[in-house]
Amino acid sequence: MINVKRLTETAKLPERAHDDDAGFDLFSDEDVVIPAMERKVIKTGISVSINNIESDNYSCYLRIAPRSGLSVKKGIDVFAGVVDLGYRGEIMICLFNSSKEDFEIKKGDKIAQMIPTLILKTKIQEVNSLEDTSRGEKGFGSSGN
Repeated sequence: MINVKRLTETAKLPERAHDDDAGFDLFSDEDVVIPAMERKVIKTGISVSINNIESDNYSCYLRIAPRSGLSVKKGIDVFAGVVDLGYRGEIMICLFNSSKEDFEIKKGDKIAQMIPTLILKTKIQEVNSLEDTSRGEKGFGSSGN
C-alpha cells in the first residue's frame, strides 16, 4: 500500500491510467517553463509512505521514471529518481528539456511516473578474489551488436 499525503490543496494524487500499468502517473503542482536545453525541479505537492512491503529479505522503493510520450514527442526527459522507504519529504521531479524550444508545464500536467520496485536486502563483503565466469572481465560491447 502506498499512502499519499497532499501537501497543498491543488496536489493531485498519483494514478494509473490502466490497472495493469507498472507505474503511477505523477502530476505537476505548479506552472513552470523549462527553457530549451535546461533542467528544472518540479513540485508534485505530495509525500508518500510505503506500508506492508518490508521483510527480512526484501524491501521496496519508488523509482521515478519518464513518461514515454513526453520523452518521444516533446524531448522532455526525467532524471533518474529514487524514493527510499524512509523518505517523507515532497516528491520532486527533475526534468530536462532536450528540445530547441521552451516547454511549458501547467499545474495538473502529467510529468513522470513512479514505479514500486522490490529490492533484495544485501550487504557488502570485501573479498580477495571473485569466482571465474565465462564472461570474465569482458565489458562494454563484448556480447555483440
